[in-house]
Amino acid sequence: MRSRIVLLVLLVVAATLGLLWSAGIGFRSTAQEVEAVRVRRGTLEVTLPAEGFFESPTVDLSFELPGRVRRVLVREGQPVRADDLLALLEDDELRAAAEQATAAARSALEEAERAQEGVRAAEAELHRAMAAVKASRREVERADGAVAVAQAQLRQALAAYRAARANLAQLRVGPRPEEVRQAESAVEVAEVGLEEARRHLELQERLHREGAVAEVQVEAARAQYETALARLRQVQAQRDLLRAGPRREAIAAAEEQVAQAASALEAARAVLRQAEAARRAAVENVAQAEAAERIARANAAQARSALRAARSRAEQALAAARAARVRLEKSRLRAPFTGTVVRVLLNPGAAVSPGVPVLRLAAREGWVTAEVDEAEIGQVRLGQPVRIRADADPGRTYRGRVRWIAPSVETRLQDRFVRVRVDLASPVQMRVGTAVDVEFVVDRVPQVLLVPAEAVVEAADGSAHVYVVEGGVLRRRSVVRGPRNEAQVAVLQGLREGELVAVAEPQLLREGLRVRVRGVP
Repeated sequence: MRSRIVLLVLLVVAATLGLLWSAGIGFRSTAQEVEAVRVRRGTLEVTLPAEGFFESPTVDLSFELPGRVRRVLVREGQPVRADDLLALLEDDELRAAAEQATAAARSALEEAERAQEGVRAAEAELHRAMAAVKASRREVERADGAVAVAQAQLRQALAAYRAARANLAQLRVGPRPEEVRQAESAVEVAEVGLEEARRHLELQERLHREGAVAEVQVEAARAQYETALARLRQVQAQRDLLRAGPRREAIAAAEEQVAQAASALEAARAVLRQAEAARRAAVENVAQAEAAERIARANAAQARSALRAARSRAEQALAAARAARVRLEKSRLRAPFTGTVVRVLLNPGAAVSPGVPVLRLAAREGWVTAEVDEAEIGQVRLGQPVRIRADADPGRTYRGRVRWIAPSVETRLQDRFVRVRVDLASPVQMRVGTAVDVEFVVDRVPQVLLVPAEAVVEAADGSAHVYVVEGGVLRRRSVVRGPRNEAQVAVLQGLREGELVAVAEPQLLREGLRVRVRGVP
């Protein structure tokens, strides 16, 4: 009986211990280690996942000329920069032709320079000839002015000579009767005038004595009387000269005046002849200067024509030199872009023809081609930001943007997808064809509570919960989820910022489990 009671007690104790263990109540040494993160508030990037691969331009490089390979300057796997020299053809003949063409071009340029100097000299001579023409024409103008002045002086001398001769002739002939009568008539008029002035003066003096007029009026009458007297005496002298006839000294003086006028006339004629001779010389100088100008113009035109011909020859020589250098350059194979030598296809000594590949070059920079499901392509747009990860380069995330969306849908087995090109924000070191994971950033949701996606447990009925660490014990907490991406989930209800949520496989977590947090990131 006692053994049964002991057995019953043992069973009760065992059941109690099992209940305590299942409830998470036990010794601290039995707490399970888990990882946990704090609920934080931040911006959630909603992404569209897709798969893709890295692409890069790859080209086969070849010479444009036939020949024989002299040297290959790179090896497979060697990185090169754009315009780096990769391989050479044998170029002895091409080099000699380029040097000869360069020398010919140099000679043609020197000839053109000499022709240019000839043009400058001819134009300078033309300018001097034109200046001489202008100067000679100005000299003609001055000569015309001198001739005009001499002609005017001649006319004046001739008029003076004629006047002197006329005066001499008149003196020799003597006064004419009508001149004597005019002189006598002038004396009679003067006498009448003097008599009237005398009577007027006597009248004014009597009136003055009587006090009828002022002294001033008397003086005025006396002045008129004296003037009339002087006039009478003058005309009487002229009448007496005419009656007496010309004197011998007057005729001699007139003859001297005629001789002087004749000398002046001859001098004026000499000056005119000299001025006219100077003008004829100036006109001749103009003709000579114009002839020299025509010659200078012809020489300048000829020099310009020679310059055009020399420049044409120089341009042809330069073109030939450029063509020779281009042919020489075509014997050198250069990298068209920065990249890596993938294959060396020919070795030194090999004969090549235009278009025969010598090297294969892959660009170091490329792009990602993503394959987006047909049903989701509407979420992709040009310029959209993208994140890229590659298993070949774990731990790194590359960024880029959508550059191009294919206009057609492709089919592979049961999949229907659209190709999308993503340009990378910076160069990457990745092999052509490397598989990558692509995330298109569809939206950005700011200021939401974020937890890791693996911390959220989804039930069969579609509800979701997390395990919150409270006092070292897990408590199951139902949550309302919002948008999510591959790494994080937005929690709309059920959590507070700063709380700790466990991150582990769902089957390892349960309500009431005592845990010890390894570390909080």
